[in-house]
Amino acid sequence: MNTHEPTTDTIHPEPSTNHSIMVAVNGGPSGWPALDWAAAEASAHHSDLRIMHAISWPRLGLDPLGELALDWCNTNAPERGTRILDEAAQRARVTAPSTRITTHLEAGETATTILKAGRNDTLIVIGSRQTRTRDRRSVASTVVRLAKGPIAIIRTPTTTKRKAASP
Repeated sequence: MNTHEPTTDTIHPEPSTNHSIMVAVNGGPSGWPALDWAAAEASAHHSDLRIMHAISWPRLGLDPLGELALDWCNTNAPERGTRILDEAAQRARVTAPSTRITTHLEAGETATTILKAGRNDTLIVIGSRQTRTRDRRSVASTVVRLAKGPIAIIRTPTTTKRKAASP
């Protein structure tokens, strides 16, 4: 379900080559390097850049009687998603001022929504925090495992503080 009307950068866009790069952004620190990389790639290859954000809204939950019900508690999810997309488009325009940029807010389970939204794109780009262990449940791992086409995972180092050893 598309819950946000696409916006397009119209400042001298390059002619579309029918190639597009889709980047999924989450508004967190792992999403911005992926966006920057995708914008640079789109600019270098004269591709369109599609920026998407997935929201899990509404969620299935249990009502007070234990019955399955839609949970509408996070009613600011679409508004927050729109703000993330607006910020992402502004940031991408700095790196790729001549690239056609569109934004899309999609609702659904994150990995599945990314794959569905990017099924017709030349490349799907997502960010991932770099950790020492691989988490098979992460969005990035799920997208890589289920993807039918090219995926670029842009790793962002985590900043963790270690405790000093006790004497």
